Amino acid sequence: MQTKVSIFKTPELEEQYMAAYEAVLALWPVPVDALDVPTRFGMTHVNISGSPEKPVMVLLPGFGADSTMWFPNIADLSSQYRVYALDTIGQPGKSIPAGQVNAQNSHDWIRDVFDGLGIERAYLVGVSLGGWLSLNFALHAPERVRRVVLLDPAASFERVSAAFFWHSLIPIMIHPTRAGLIRHFRWMTHGYQVDRSWAELMLLGILNMRPQPPIRATVFSDAELRQVEVPTLLLVGGRSVIYDPERAYRRATRLVPDLEAEIIPEASHALTIEKSEIVNARILQFCQTQAFGGREPR
Repeated sequence: MQTKVSIFKTPELEEQYMAAYEAVLALWPVPVDALDVPTRFGMTHVNISGSPEKPVMVLLPGFGADSTMWFPNIADLSSQYRVYALDTIGQPGKSIPAGQVNAQNSHDWIRDVFDGLGIERAYLVGVSLGGWLSLNFALHAPERVRRVVLLDPAASFERVSAAFFWHSLIPIMIHPTRAGLIRHFRWMTHGYQVDRSWAELMLLGILNMRPQPPIRATVFSDAELRQVEVPTLLLVGGRSVIYDPERAYRRATRLVPDLEAEIIPEASHALTIEKSEIVNARILQFCQTQAFGGREPR
């Protein structure tokens, strides 16, 4: 059995990160419980809100983020769903890896979490890397997913832009520094000022962690996208810099069989924070409406 090890460089840096984590979790305007779910890849930390009597929704965060990032969304979503927000193994957060989660086995990790939580089927919502993970899981385990929501998903429908690659190379991949990361995130959001405690948590998540093997999001093939069986909602930031938003939108609408898609014009890649009211409303509308009218069965 593999030994679980901390993802942080030192105990002091881990303690600093965890204090920032709790500061952002305190922004959640609803009660939150927590569970640690054992999987074959390690312990997955889950933050939970909403009544146990409501249908289940699972949230997956983006690269460099953790489950606390849903603070602008959790009140609306948990009013209608039992929401399980995951810290992705190998990313910043409270999950503790005992093995590597990668693009090839990530669907097994999510399946293990579902099994550990006793979830048969769920509404699955992911942003950025979490969007890629969600779509990949829907392809591998459609019987476990009621509907899937993709929020400016990494790659998936369109190659990462050259501009994004070069802007990310030094501050993310080669030599992360506080100043470099601040410049990078400001470029990504076109200068939008996010909550200070959330910004600090993002910085500490990257600076305080030991380098981890990445989950490399890829562009799905035409054949794969035509095989998506799960009803899908795609929301793309009109000002997203990770790829060409129009090209991603057009390819998705051309290939995914049961898709609703929308470009949110003034949103960057940080659309869950910048345009939380719009995003929350679109998610709830999509998850609660059947294709032929009425409400989705619970």
